[in-house]
Amino acid sequence: MSYDKNAVSKNLNQSKYGYINHRDEGDSRFTGGLDRTEVDKDEKYEVAYFIAQYLNHYKSKTNGFLDSSDIPEIEDTMHSFSEIKNRDKLAEKIANELGHKKK
Repeated sequence: MSYDKNAVSKNLNQSKYGYINHRDEGDSRFTGGLDRTEVDKDEKYEVAYFIAQYLNHYKSKTNGFLDSSDIPEIEDTMHSFSEIKNRDKLAEKIANELGHKKK
C-alpha cells in the first residue's frame, strides 16, 4: 500500500499537537531548498507528508510492514526529537528508536 498526506492527515493527533492547517509566519525561512529538506512540525500538511513518506520507505523489523496503526507512534517519536528538523536525519532517528528498517 502507498500512503499519501491526505490519508495520514486523518490519523494525526490534532488535539495533542495543535497543528495549524496553513503555512505559519516563520515559514519564510523554509522556502526553496529548506522546505524540501526540513520539517516544520507545527504544520499539519508537512507532518502528514513526512509521515506518509516514512510509511512508504520504511518497514517493521517484526512483521515487515507499517500501516496506519503505526502513525501515532511515529508521530509521537517525531515530536520527541524536537531539535531535529532535517527530514533524512529525523527519519533515521525514528527508525532507530522504533526498530524500523529501510525497504
